[in-house]
Amino acid sequence: MTVRKPRTASTAQLAQTLTYFDGPQVALLRTDRNREMLAVHVDRDDMNHAMFACEINKSTLRKYMDQRFDLRYTFTDSEYGIKHYFFDWDSMHDKIVKLKIATKDEIENEDFYPEPGFFSRHHTREYAAPARAAAEAQKYKIDGTWDASDFSKFYGRISDLYAVMTLSSSKLIKSVAEIDLIFVRQTISHYMWRGGGSYVNFYDSVFE
Repeated sequence: MTVRKPRTASTAQLAQTLTYFDGPQVALLRTDRNREMLAVHVDRDDMNHAMFACEINKSTLRKYMDQRFDLRYTFTDSEYGIKHYFFDWDSMHDKIVKLKIATKDEIENEDFYPEPGFFSRHHTREYAAPARAAAEAQKYKIDGTWDASDFSKFYGRISDLYAVMTLSSSKLIKSVAEIDLIFVRQTISHYMWRGGGSYVNFYDSVFE
């Protein structure tokens, strides 16, 4: 069973206010789709403190914080198919806001977008970046003589194993019903590729 994310977010949680002048002007949030969100203060008659927001991935957020591009570019062209939303800051409860998806006309309205030239260095509050796990060196003992292609294949299989272990401990797997987990286990251990051999046999060759 494939668990798909909804096409749009419905709520977001405040992570940090980045710029504050007579109220929050730029803020960082995280949506219920587990994506990053940057929001700027705008004027709307139907909201007390309207915020215009864009939903982006973690890589785009890092590039913005590293000043690879300005806030306007982040809103307009940093990713393909950026989703835009509105929310009322004054309706926030326990750091949670309800999102309103922007219409086509609103997305095309230049008045809602930040001015060009606003970079992360202009924030009035320092960005509290999530702590990253310290890199660890791993040593592998080898026997015989290895060519460059052997190291390449070995690294590729280690990467595949890391991906499998990461997925197995993710929230996605933990939310899957037990009957579906049984299917996943059987698929990994018994499903035969067209060329022969199972996933288990494939990974066993790493230890040969």
